[in-house]
Amino acid sequence: MGILKKVLLFLLFIAIIIGIGSFFLPNKVHVERSLTINAPVNNVYTQVNNFKNWEKWSPWKKADPGMKLTYSSDNPAGKGASYSWVGTNSSTGEGSMKILDAIPNKEIKTQLDFKGMGTSYGKWNFEPTGNSTKVTWGFDTEFSGIWKWMGLMMDGQLGGQFEDGLAEIKKIAESMPAVPAPVAEPIAAPASAN
Repeated sequence: MGILKKVLLFLLFIAIIIGIGSFFLPNKVHVERSLTINAPVNNVYTQVNNFKNWEKWSPWKKADPGMKLTYSSDNPAGKGASYSWVGTNSSTGEGSMKILDAIPNKEIKTQLDFKGMGTSYGKWNFEPTGNSTKVTWGFDTEFSGIWKWMGLMMDGQLGGQFEDGLAEIKKIAESMPAVPAPVAEPIAAPASAN
């Protein structure tokens, strides 16, 4: 049997293994990292709730300093805020992110649209414990077909980036003065019926 034929048979065998194996892999992927930060919860929350603050700690901005960021409005914070990015290298790519929901000092939910890769979701939880804050950064996405093999690598790749980002947030939040907590808007009394 010729060498070329052996190589082709080997490649066919690998393709079959990848194709069949993908049926047994999970299509949903969850990545999560947590870190306790010695700072008040609002110091930590404001670093995540305002997209312009991400420029100071984002592991992707650090990996691609030339990344072009475009914000949706003059107020890039809170529910409805969004931004888009265009990276200068293949590792950062192109896409957009939007804050779907934000509960002050408790939770932030985001939607990420990676150009050509589909939609994923992020979630941040903030748990104050005395003068410290436990922050948890989570990410959920789905893969189908042979792309499910990529899901096996997500925790190792993305998890390390989350750890780097959380470590940078820790440095920033612990070095700044306490940020005042947002003031809750008063609830209007119902109008009396005449």
